[in-house]
Amino acid sequence: MDVDDDLAARRRSMVDLQIHARGIRDPALLAALREVPRHEFVAAWLRRDAYEDTPLPIEERQTISQPYIVALMLEAAKIGLRDRVLEVGAGSGYASAVASRLAAHVDAIERHPRLVELARERLARLGFANVDVHGSDDDRVRETDLGGVMFVPLVGAQGWRADSNGA
Repeated sequence: MDVDDDLAARRRSMVDLQIHARGIRDPALLAALREVPRHEFVAAWLRRDAYEDTPLPIEERQTISQPYIVALMLEAAKIGLRDRVLEVGAGSGYASAVASRLAAHVDAIERHPRLVELARERLARLGFANVDVHGSDDDRVRETDLGGVMFVPLVGAQGWRADSNGA
């Protein structure tokens, strides 16, 4: 078995044994996880460990999240094919790549310029064209005070029941 076949087998095993077996059921998400090559988002010396259920170190003293956690978060988000996704903390780009197989578009923000460039390069090289990685430092927040306002309570299917807000 050559290296590519071995990595593909490890990826399938990761999805079956670490993700599906632990309760992740969304078929589109499982297919995305089977498709996205996690080993391409880590350093070459970590490729054989890429499909273990553990976070791994990446550049800038950051980590790529463990596969199960990526799956758990994405399943909870209930992403649809027409959705636009915002990911804060793009890191290596792996979670953005998986999300891109579920959504119409992913905008990812990363504060480390080196990670921005590496994620952009990986995503472009691997053909994840519906992901844009933006560099921004979340320490600089800009607020604009538009004055005080009051809104009526939200009602209907997505609102509060009449007895829950004192009415």
